[in-house]
Amino acid sequence: MAVVTPGMPGELAGRLGNVIYYTVNGQLRARKKPGSVKNPRTPKQTAQRMRVKGIGALFRSLDIPLRCVWNRLAEGLPKSGYNVFMNRNIHSLNEEGQIANPAQFLVTDGGRRTPEWVTGEWTEDGRMAITWDTTAGEEINSRKDRLVIVTQGYYAPFWMVMTLVAEETAAERHTGQYVWTPTDKMKEAQVYGFFKNFDGEVSKSFYLGELKMKD
Repeated sequence: MAVVTPGMPGELAGRLGNVIYYTVNGQLRARKKPGSVKNPRTPKQTAQRMRVKGIGALFRSLDIPLRCVWNRLAEGLPKSGYNVFMNRNIHSLNEEGQIANPAQFLVTDGGRRTPEWVTGEWTEDGRMAITWDTTAGEEINSRKDRLVIVTQGYYAPFWMVMTLVAEETAAERHTGQYVWTPTDKMKEAQVYGFFKNFDGEVSKSFYLGELKMKD
């Protein structure tokens, strides 16, 4: 027997067998009633669960400016910034939900040009000399994109993974170089960079290296 109940004026909701009917914006829709759900534990399924769990933790680790980048990418799409972040990064995690290769991980993604090559080398005084090719910024509207540096690591006192904008530099794309002095008190961190224009549009991030603080 079909059971139909009134919802908002002009809307219907109900169930017929294993089909559930409901109204969205005046449109009648139907879906199957979920059956009993098993809890599979095959190695492949367990690994995928760990990756999804790891992605969730990594997205929560992003500070507000980085999370806004992903939310902006989702504008106009039937998905959230988290979904976009997961699609870009889930394959870079291992079976334990950890980043397998930091160089493959993206802290940002976007339409601004990414350098063809970029390097980060530590100097003897503990600074990082960053250089990149300037050909990706040969367009007039890209020359003044500025370098942003991001660190991902374990912050005191709780030693939780956090992915933070370490510095929005004044180094413009056309200069091809910047020397960064770390100031965050971290046990260890992975260092990334990306370029950003004045409208907040960003490039895909690039990996610069690992930071290890001296005791």
